[in-house]
Amino acid sequence: IILSNDWTEEECLEWSQAVEASTAIAYLLWILNTNANIADQDLATDTTSIARILFDRKATHTVLSFDDTNVDYKQASFPSYFATVQFNSASPLGSLTWKQFSNISPTELTTNQFNNLKSKYVNFYTAYGEIGRNIAYEGRTSSGAFICDVIGADWVGYTITYNIFDMQITLPKLAYTVSDFGKLYQCIDRAFLAAFSAGMIAGGVDPDTGETYRNGYSISIPLPTDVPAIDKQQGIINGVICIGLLSGTTTKFVITNTLKL
Repeated sequence: IILSNDWTEEECLEWSQAVEASTAIAYLLWILNTNANIADQDLATDTTSIARILFDRKATHTVLSFDDTNVDYKQASFPSYFATVQFNSASPLGSLTWKQFSNISPTELTTNQFNNLKSKYVNFYTAYGEIGRNIAYEGRTSSGAFICDVIGADWVGYTITYNIFDMQITLPKLAYTVSDFGKLYQCIDRAFLAAFSAGMIAGGVDPDTGETYRNGYSISIPLPTDVPAIDKQQGIINGVICIGLLSGTTTKFVITNTLKL
């Protein structure tokens, strides 16, 4: 959902509240604000702006961007990057960070303004380093999560849901048997394999358990014999646990160069 600047800040906050509360469908809300206080005030000083309110709400599905004008509609330019993603190895899910856009002008920012916006997880398009090197930064929702991670998590959940949905349509029934539970596993596994192929998750070590996941994910489904009778009577499978290791997004590089003869 992309809002124009015809909406007031109060209305934008109402939109955000509705989007964050949505459970049946995962929306992502894109807002642009031109209020100079967002950039001029640091996080401690800013107590009333829409940026600070969304920051305090930890809004995971709201993306706030700043520009000194609304000429280029950057709140529409930024999501256009994600419109080309096909969630596969040929067209993987990437980060908004460092991306360049044609025919939109950079917002001139001082170092303090840059840091103030970054601290509130407000996105912007500006010259980074030399003049002419214009990039989007930093690519986060108002909760601090990377936009690509939020989109990726929603995509995995959606894909698992509809893999299972489509299986249920074609099967006579999914019974409490090892064979049918294996089919359920395959539905979930296909979604995570696609996420791995699209670069959303990567092999690594679970920071909580220390377990290594070669393809970046783990799926645990209970044995049919361990399902309680009350759950069987209600047609429920509880205790399916999936873990994915996000591949991460680099935004800063610390390099030490030592040249010696």
